[in-house]
Amino acid sequence: MTTWSADELDRLGEAWQIEISSSAPDGGFRAFVPIWMVRLGDRLVVRSSHGAGAGWFRHASGASQVRVRADGETWDVTLEPTELGQEAVDDAYRSKYAVSGAAWIADLLSPGAVGTTREVKPV
Repeated sequence: MTTWSADELDRLGEAWQIEISSSAPDGGFRAFVPIWMVRLGDRLVVRSSHGAGAGWFRHASGASQVRVRADGETWDVTLEPTELGQEAVDDAYRSKYAVSGAAWIADLLSPGAVGTTREVKPV
């Protein structure tokens, strides 16, 4: 199994905004869209602020390939359900993003978003 390097964990965990893309039915990739990622130790986690109905989440959940991009670099990944405690994930989102005063942090902590929590693993 592939694991994140310390540098990748730092880069992705510290990046304010990550972008995600997934394979499309025509064999290409969909346009990258912004998402928000947090780091918990040696794990990276994402949530859909608009719940399971958000386009990127629906597409990535059923895609054969998923990619994330930050600071001009792209990684092939999988999104997998995680056993990480939701409180720990909530705290990580608050710690990283609430400092900005962004009202949308509440969306990432909502029950609909919590249900979309996925661990991002390198391929």
